Amino acid sequence: MIARDKLLEAAAKLIRTNGYSATSVDQLCGEAGATKGAFFHHFASNEALGLTTAPHWSANTGAVFAETPFDGKRMIWGGFTPVMNMKG
Repeated sequence: MIARDKLLEAAAKLIRTNGYSATSVDQLCGEAGATKGAFFHHFASNEALGLTTAPHWSANTGAVFAETPFDGKRMIWGGFTPVMNMKG
């Protein structure tokens, strides 16, 4: 996995956990195992990373949901039904 992808994965994880405002470039680089140089090579700023992370996370999450069986009322993951039942 290249540094850009590692940074996007780290951003999705840390922003979900800490919130956007509480996630620093240092934290992102530490989580991704990337240098600040790599960060700024791929993203002009923390804001640029945030704007890129949202569609990246959405695409990855969308793929998971697209592959998850749906019986018409609820999604079924690995033999269990999550709390988010869809009433039909």
